[in-house]
Amino acid sequence: MMSEPVASHPSFLNLNGIVKRFGDFTAVDGIDLTVKQGEIFALLGSSGCGKSTLLRLLGGFDQATEGQIHLDGECLNGLPAEQRPINMMFQSYALFPHMTVAQNLAYGLKRAGMKGREIAIKVDDMLERVQMAHLSGRKPSQLSGGQQQRVALARALIKGPKLLLLDEPMGALDKKLRAHMQLEITRIIEDLGVTCVMVTHDQEEAMTMADRVAIMDAGRIRQVGTPQEIYEQPNSRFVAEFIGSVNVLRGVVERDRIDAVHLHCAELSGNIYIGHGLTCHIGQQLSVAIRPEKAALSRHRPAQSENLSEGEIVDIAYMGAQSVYHVKLSSGFVFIVNLLNSQRTMALPYQWGEKVWVYWAPDATVVTEAQ
Repeated sequence: MMSEPVASHPSFLNLNGIVKRFGDFTAVDGIDLTVKQGEIFALLGSSGCGKSTLLRLLGGFDQATEGQIHLDGECLNGLPAEQRPINMMFQSYALFPHMTVAQNLAYGLKRAGMKGREIAIKVDDMLERVQMAHLSGRKPSQLSGGQQQRVALARALIKGPKLLLLDEPMGALDKKLRAHMQLEITRIIEDLGVTCVMVTHDQEEAMTMADRVAIMDAGRIRQVGTPQEIYEQPNSRFVAEFIGSVNVLRGVVERDRIDAVHLHCAELSGNIYIGHGLTCHIGQQLSVAIRPEKAALSRHRPAQSENLSEGEIVDIAYMGAQSVYHVKLSSGFVFIVNLLNSQRTMALPYQWGEKVWVYWAPDATVVTEAQ
């Protein structure tokens, strides 16, 4: 979601050298991370990368083997979950089935020693914020998945935590409802100004909801940035291939100018032109990435002499809003091109088996690795 940038507050949540070992296995391996106050921050990675373990360390459900966690200047090391100013919304929602919506929200306030009238005011206010006031008397089994999720979020927020943790928040919802609830939950969190760390393996979810994203792999953070930075400027081949679809080519530096670099690429049987300077040298090997939507197709050879290659369309995937073309180049490399289906027609602009040219602009090329 393209939201307003988070204000430049000093770091609110600080993780320094966090390590978590289970016997001989290191699940989290030396994490350094800062999160700003009011920020929605996503930990994104595949299963087993360490993101859920890191979330449990923040929540106090596990303790770090090494390192320190500070929240709003307070060291959380050694504090159990119930003593931390943190609440978590679990993927399963964990609502009490025998209680009404209002009773589910009131439960934690009663445990904290709050009195009846004060509880009622807080519950009513939070139900209004999540648009569930009209269903306050229902039990969880009488609610839809999206409604249960709102109740779970309200319960996690009602005590005013300094930090909200979301564990795969959309995992139990179908795709259409998930897309709606991503925006709805983000709105609620931003309206309340709560700092939030969420864990997800869903790229779309992270890109839609988070102000910044950390890509995790094998217990380490590979890159931190805004969704746009992560997608448009990946710092490694791993990140480029993890986020979305990408064409990764290898080339050898032939010319190194102040404002441009020219590579010879065997997969293209030609040259790659990068329209900006790099710190490299003649003969150096580079890996570069081109997103499929940054490339184009033509039946006729484009006027440019670099960043192009001829091939044959060997597969087409019609996705509704766009079509994905797989073009096999003479080298055998299959180059992927996404074209927007902007015209309402049954006929695709290019067909299986057709000879086409693949080409792209110099500024579409991103260097991911240097060897």
